Order: sequence, then structure tokens, then C-alpha cells
Amino acid sequence: MRESERAIHEAARVEVVDGVVTYAWGDGRRPVLLVHGWRSRASRYAGFVARLLELGYSPVSFDAPGHGDTPCRELGLGPETNKALRRSIERGYFDGDEQIWARFSVAAADADLLVIHNDEDDVVDPQQVRVLLRAYGPRAHFLATTGLGHRRIMTDPEVITEAVAFLQDARVSDVAEGLDLSA
Repeated sequence: MRESERAIHEAARVEVVDGVVTYAWGDGRRPVLLVHGWRSRASRYAGFVARLLELGYSPVSFDAPGHGDTPCRELGLGPETNKALRRSIERGYFDGDEQIWARFSVAAADADLLVIHNDEDDVVDPQQVRVLLRAYGPRAHFLATTGLGHRRIMTDPEVITEAVAFLQDARVSDVAEGLDLSA
């Protein structure tokens, strides 16, 4: 964990659900689920958590198996653990609503989607952005960044501002301008 993430990380309410370490901040009334990618951890969202808390949201995250504070237990992390984690999130943050997975699924296209990608990302191929946006359809929006690479994008104040503005239904500047999805 980076030192810059420690204070936010330590301020979380921590719970372990079937071996998966979960984190929650705020009063729980306006939950926002933050899900990290491969080779990361929930603490990487420290800047997002701080900003969301300022605005009255209640960020929720977890360290996926084998990431952060969650150990990698290959033999114990099957469908039952997945069901238990999902039930815990549904009960604890969405009043037992089992439909949150469909409502917030990228595949559903029932909600707007903001994809943020950097031109110097050495991990995720930029072509994947086009694939995702094309598959999701007209409710997908793209915010291009430059010079941040794969990791600094998570801590960039402008990226955090734009992502939170999008969450608040505010107009996101420079969204989808000039992106040719036919490529």
C-alpha cells in the first residue's frame, strides 16, 4: 500500500466475507461500488473515496482474491464464495436488491458508462476501449487522458473530478469527442 493511501484505507469499516476483505466508508445511504482491476487493491481508490465522501456518497470496495489484504485461496473461492460476497453487498448496501448486478452490469447498457483510458497505458491495449464502447452502445462515453500511463490515472485529480462529475450526472468535458468507433 502506498503511504498516500494509508489514511483513507485505515478509515474504512472493514469486514471479511468468506475470506474476501471488504471496505466501506460513509453512512451507507448513497453507495458507490469501486472495483479494482488485476494486480491492484481497494486502497488505490483513495482519491476517489475522499472526493466521494466530501459529496456525501458512501464508497464501498473490496480486495479481490489474491489482491491487497485478501489472501489467494484457490481451493476455497468458488461459486459459494461469490454468492456469499454478492449477498453481503446486496444486503449491506442495496437493501437486499438482487437486481443490482443487472442494473449496473456493463452488458446491460441500462446505465451510462464512462470509460477512461490513457494513451500511454502499457497494460491495456487501446483497441480494447473501442471494443468496449462499440459493444456497449450509445450510452457509453469515453474520456481520453494523456501522459498518465496505466497506474497514475487512478490518482490524477482531473480524472477523479471528471469521474465523479459523471457519477453526479454532470456534463463530462471532452467525452467521446473525435473517437472513431469504426476502427
